[in-house]
Amino acid sequence: MAQWKKVIVSGSSANLANLQVDSLSSGVVTGASGNLTTTAINGTGNILATTGATGVVLSGSFSGSYIGDGSGLTGVLASSIEFADVLNKPTLVSGSVQIDITGTDGYSTFSSSLASDIATNASDILSVSGALASDVAGLVADSGSFSTRVTALESFSSSLNDAFATDVELAAVSQSFENTIANLSQTISISGSSGNDSIDLKTESLTFSGSQGISTPVTDGNVEIKLNNTTVTAGSYGSATAIPTFTVDAQGRLTAAGTANVSSTLNISGSTSGNDSVSLISDALTFEGTGGITADVTDNKISFGTAASGFVSGSSFSSPSQGTVRATINGVQTDVDTGLQTTDSVTFAGLTVTANAIIQGDLTVQGTTTTLQTTNTAITDKFVLLNSGSANPDEGGIIIDEGSGTGHAFIYDAGDGRFGVNQSVSSTATTANSEAYLALVIDQDNVAHDVDDAEYHKRGNIKIDSNDDVFIYT
Repeated sequence: MAQWKKVIVSGSSANLANLQVDSLSSGVVTGASGNLTTTAINGTGNILATTGATGVVLSGSFSGSYIGDGSGLTGVLASSIEFADVLNKPTLVSGSVQIDITGTDGYSTFSSSLASDIATNASDILSVSGALASDVAGLVADSGSFSTRVTALESFSSSLNDAFATDVELAAVSQSFENTIANLSQTISISGSSGNDSIDLKTESLTFSGSQGISTPVTDGNVEIKLNNTTVTAGSYGSATAIPTFTVDAQGRLTAAGTANVSSTLNISGSTSGNDSVSLISDALTFEGTGGITADVTDNKISFGTAASGFVSGSSFSSPSQGTVRATINGVQTDVDTGLQTTDSVTFAGLTVTANAIIQGDLTVQGTTTTLQTTNTAITDKFVLLNSGSANPDEGGIIIDEGSGTGHAFIYDAGDGRFGVNQSVSSTATTANSEAYLALVIDQDNVAHDVDDAEYHKRGNIKIDSNDDVFIYT
């Protein structure tokens, strides 16, 4: 039967008349003044343990390792003994016989084996030494061959020195070089833009002659290339009423120069009436505005404007109040009512507010989803109502989003009548079950807590009475 059951914790007051322990042959563990002095645990395969003056005495069989000098062990069987250092001379106690393992015989055997190995290795070393001696002899032979090559190089070097020391051969080379210079060509080839020729520098001379208006006088060994005079009269051509004219031949020379007269009068026509002409030499063209039009000329620019009288100027539009458009034209204000006032009820297909918005009345949202993307949310209400639009009994709670609108949830399930948690609930879910319940604590000393209320008689709830004893409901 489910009821409040006391939990024994450190500091609890617990006076036990007896303690029933399962699987004991004696059935009961007894003690004096709350302390257990003798413990007997019997059963197939269990260890019998009793408390004596020197501690716990165990009998039976065991495997593994032990700590101590082993002086109390009897009947020990060992299949092998492992130790890292034979110099430590471990001792094995078997029955009543003590055996000291010194390793002396082992060392003798090892020494004999090592001597045999050294003898064998010595033979191998002698064999390697013979091969090494043969290699050294080969190096000595190579050294003799190398010495012979060095001697040959020295002989060649001596012969080369003798060759350079003989002046006759050098004189013959010098004479051959002079003969080559004497036989060099003394003819120069000339190529023009058209035609080719050659000149013997010993018997001929190079002549420069001009044509097509080019002269080539030679003075003091210098050649000048000059343009001949033409029939064009030197002077300046062109004026305010005449532009210069030129004739150029195929060689780019001026063969004739003159002037051509141009018109000095500008004809002007209006858009509605009137025509006139202006002399570009003696007259000035004047721009004049009429009928509220002004004309200004500054820095070679003509600017047209309007006078204040008779024209729309200083126009602006403003809204002095909601639903009113004010037009200001030439200083005169005219208010136009658009039909939207502060007392009107307005319906929009959509609404976006880019600045702060204050709603001084109630806010009712009748859509499917309300999304708040604020960094912090402050709610004045002390209590927030959830599940207001669902039928009772029902369940509801709060979900901590852990990705894609799903996460751990804190749930109240009316069917269970208590709060719980679920590690994965979608925000679009319409129902959810608790995977674990929250344990509630009822304090008997708190006047608002009713320990007899069936609402809190649920498995796992905790009660603390006036003596600070702890109970769990199971």
